[in-house]
Amino acid sequence: MPALEKIFSCITYGGGDFSPGAPRTQMGEEAKALRRHGCSLMVKLASRQPTTLLSLFPQLRDKVLSLRAQGQVSQMEYCTLVEALVMVSNELRNYQHQLDFLRVVVDPVWKQLAELEPAIQSAETFARFAGLHEPCPKVDAAVDPAGDNRGKIGFCLTSVLSICRRATPPLDLPTCQAGGFVLSSAGSTVSLRNPAWQVVAPIMRHVFALAKTMNGLWAPAVRSKFHADFAKVLELMESERCAIAGSGGGGKDQAAEAAAPSKSRFSRIQAFIFETYENIYHLLSEVALYCGGEFYETPGLADSIISCVLADVSLVPDFRLRSIVRTFLKFLVQRCPRRCYSSVLAPVLQAVCPYMMQRLVTRWEQLKLARESPSFDEDSTDSKEVMDDVICRHLTREYLDVVKVVLTSGGGSDIPISSFETKGQVTANGTTNGASEKEATNSNSNHNPNTPGGGSKLSVSELGTLVLQHDSLGQGVVLTVLQGLLWPDSPSSMRAGVLLELILPILLRSGQLGDEGARQVMVNLLSAINQLGQHELNYIQLIQLTIQAFEWMRPAHPGILEVLAQVPGCNPEDLRRFDDRMMQSIRSGGKEGVKGGERAKKDMFRKIIGQFIGRDVAHMFRQEVMIKNLPTLTLNKPERKKTPGLLDSESGGKGIGSSGADTGIGALFTHNGS
Repeated sequence: MPALEKIFSCITYGGGDFSPGAPRTQMGEEAKALRRHGCSLMVKLASRQPTTLLSLFPQLRDKVLSLRAQGQVSQMEYCTLVEALVMVSNELRNYQHQLDFLRVVVDPVWKQLAELEPAIQSAETFARFAGLHEPCPKVDAAVDPAGDNRGKIGFCLTSVLSICRRATPPLDLPTCQAGGFVLSSAGSTVSLRNPAWQVVAPIMRHVFALAKTMNGLWAPAVRSKFHADFAKVLELMESERCAIAGSGGGGKDQAAEAAAPSKSRFSRIQAFIFETYENIYHLLSEVALYCGGEFYETPGLADSIISCVLADVSLVPDFRLRSIVRTFLKFLVQRCPRRCYSSVLAPVLQAVCPYMMQRLVTRWEQLKLARESPSFDEDSTDSKEVMDDVICRHLTREYLDVVKVVLTSGGGSDIPISSFETKGQVTANGTTNGASEKEATNSNSNHNPNTPGGGSKLSVSELGTLVLQHDSLGQGVVLTVLQGLLWPDSPSSMRAGVLLELILPILLRSGQLGDEGARQVMVNLLSAINQLGQHELNYIQLIQLTIQAFEWMRPAHPGILEVLAQVPGCNPEDLRRFDDRMMQSIRSGGKEGVKGGERAKKDMFRKIIGQFIGRDVAHMFRQEVMIKNLPTLTLNKPERKKTPGLLDSESGGKGIGSSGADTGIGALFTHNGS
């Protein structure tokens, strides 16, 4: 097609003064931008018109492979073109044909990873391989000795990530069955297989090894061997700092620093570490999302995750730990099929949940001490203390989202057969056509926690029930939720409140919540009201949740009355009336005919804890000023003169108003010659 020939001419364009064999550093920025646009256009065409390009698929495949063999495209350009080819190959609708194609395009990755294997086996070897032991030149040199090494690792991860993200089974069940995409079928669900898994499975050990190596970079013994010029290479990038602080970009000083030649190699290596870390967990999450049961049934998967992904995790700073939590763990839990709960999720969650709770408790204690320091300035977004505070808030919210997924997700990669009935509207992965599976997963699992009662539409899944029934794991999840109520972050407390509303009835029905546990629940709820009651949304949610928890726990655990009696300013008579009212509601099954209903309960409860509700420091010692017998202020409004009408006339003359003044209306009808 002439259009495709034009696109490929843009992809291979090097500029007027550029020779094909010359280094790419001699290529102009305009030529590089044109080549990037050409590759992006191929991806857009493949995503929007894959059936149109299917008839040309053999020619496109041969063209891309020949460009790669002749060295006319860079490694990243080849990854982008492979991504377009994978989307077109989805229209083959044949598992074996698509697998044969994927093996051809991933062959360079297999070979390169085999060469890189010695370099990624330890953190010290990897740091030397990436150039962290060499000095950073004062004036950036044209040749970077370790630049090719870093490019090879980036090429391998990006290539595999592109294949995993774009290779998908057909949309309808008959086509999946005819094309060989059905892995197994049990009852009303079906499990599909993805041809991408066959090309990704051989390199998963390299991915896990690289994850372990990246965590090991923060070990003091490894960092001590970095060259002094790269002592801060593992810190936050400036773009990350701006994004976290919400400043939207750097100032003039930051722009000048980024443009300085002596910083360019440092910036490139820092960006490489960031992108490698992110790509590892994006790759693992994509494999969990799109490769389904085949990935979870990998022998020793749980051991690999614990020994590699969680290796040296205590050394990893919070801003990098977020990639593991929000990018990988969340989707690992959500897509796990029921048959792999005990073999995969149980060991991983038993390692993750206790550690994360202890880490967050420690972090919040450290931040509390930092905030009490006289040198703490919350208006300075550049200070380390403020940045640590913001990152800890994000990490807390994201981990509570993982806990929410643990409690509410179910089914995993097993797809209900009914989801195939509406062809073209539901994909074979159970998501709406036109949206990526990650978007659908986020929309389904991230229920808005900022709305009181936002958890009413959620329910504890089979996985959540199994977790709560587990001795150590269930206790860790419950303690995390109770602690989440008290952490001084309004969105985190609201997320924890939604989860407590979900799990409390189950704990009461199963008898897991004893008298001491019921007291602790009430203590944490009241403490949360005391600490976060100044925030309106938190106040509304916590008041409603505390009353509901009291109604659930009061019949079996009357000791919670003693907790309420210890609230400062609590009147025993008010507490007795509130308890009588609640017991009346419990005996009537919530259908009492007493005047006031729920509003009366809330008013009585607010009266009990009125002096205990948290208030902002600025309003804590405010006194209302009342001025008695203040005279009413009356304003004398000036009388407006009425505009005279045209017909109001005392003299009856033309154009003469009631006041006797000439309005000038008669002059409009006077002939010029008169």
